[in-house]
Amino acid sequence: MRTSLRPCLATLLVALLHQTAAADCVYTTGSSFTATRNLGTVWVARDARVGAELGTFGRVTTPAVEGSRINCNKPFGTPMTFRALSPTGPILSSGGLASGAFSDSKILPTSIQGVGAIVQLWRPFNGQTTIGFAPIDEQSSEPRVPFTAQTTVEWGGHLEIVGVWNRITLVKTGPMRPGPHSLDDELVVGELPGLPRGFTLRLNGTINQAQCGVTGSPVDANPVRLGTFDTRDFTGQGSSTPAVDFKITLSDCQTNAAEDIAVAHIRLEGILGSVPHGNRADGIFTLTTDSDATGVGIQVLRADGVTPVALDNDVPIQNINNGVTVLGFKARLYQIADSVEAGWAKGALKFTLTYQ
Repeated sequence: MRTSLRPCLATLLVALLHQTAAADCVYTTGSSFTATRNLGTVWVARDARVGAELGTFGRVTTPAVEGSRINCNKPFGTPMTFRALSPTGPILSSGGLASGAFSDSKILPTSIQGVGAIVQLWRPFNGQTTIGFAPIDEQSSEPRVPFTAQTTVEWGGHLEIVGVWNRITLVKTGPMRPGPHSLDDELVVGELPGLPRGFTLRLNGTINQAQCGVTGSPVDANPVRLGTFDTRDFTGQGSSTPAVDFKITLSDCQTNAAEDIAVAHIRLEGILGSVPHGNRADGIFTLTTDSDATGVGIQVLRADGVTPVALDNDVPIQNINNGVTVLGFKARLYQIADSVEAGWAKGALKFTLTYQ
């Protein structure tokens, strides 16, 4: 009997030695680790272009709401692997986004249509500490989720995780439905040896869209009366009449008064036979088909009376304010031919407002 027990005992000792040599992570307090970052109330421009940054929330350490801590034991010569995973679905392709800072980023979907998030982690998952993890699929001091990181085999000891260092950037990924929207998403799962859901990172907050409406007849005056002139008032191509003020009043504007969130843009397009004349950037358009006068067009200027408002383009005018926002413009007759013939001079434009 003695000789038959010895091999079994030797096998058991080997198994125990192998187990104690394995890298492992455990909760030293609590049984889960949920880091919840509250973004508060975020205002975004309703018509921000796809690919635009909606807000960046700087690097902070978010502790576990349970007060939990994680301790990882790494024996010397044994690597540990960490994975930052996205449970919210497939990573959004940035190829369709407008070029810019996020054209090659990993964008995580959120529960809000048209809003994605870039999540970056810091220590101890960025390779910047002796005892920690270094990304193996992204060389960055703030790697973007998802990514995989691994410890070096040289060091051995204990690594304690008391919070999740993170930076969040919200990105416009498509059209948004009318808001406000509540954000309450689990965006990241941190997988550690022995803890498949070692920690989770959640985002919550409220996203509002900065925008205005129009009621009744927002253009004052409509029509804009440019005056009565003699053909002798026009002395050659490029001559013009005194500019006349008009305004467009936006109502029910909603924005964050403490920040410049959204700029009202206007797009002017000719109708009823009025079309752009010359360079669209000069803001000059021809008369309608029922006009009698010839040789003149109409030019639209900003409120300063000098700067043209380009046609067929989204032109930024001014930041919107809470409540009412008034957009000021001027218009004038502008000679576009060598000679001018008398008659009614009418022009017609339609306008589209966006908030970017």
